[in-house]
Amino acid sequence: MDSIGVVLLDQPDAPELEEYEETLFRGHKWWTIDGLRDLDDLVAPESLAELLAPLAAGEIPDVPKDA
Repeated sequence: MDSIGVVLLDQPDAPELEEYEETLFRGHKWWTIDGLRDLDDLVAPESLAELLAPLAAGEIPDVPKDA
């Protein structure tokens, strides 16, 4: 199972990539939760917006959630 780490930021910055990552990286975008819900593209895990909503509201679980 993959793990997803969440970091709450006031102001997001572009990631600093290793040289090998730059050859694979196509770009990034910071999405709102509503933007993720409305997105037609594939997002993994599919329940990402539902997993992030409580975190954004400050509800941090005592144990990790399964995606």
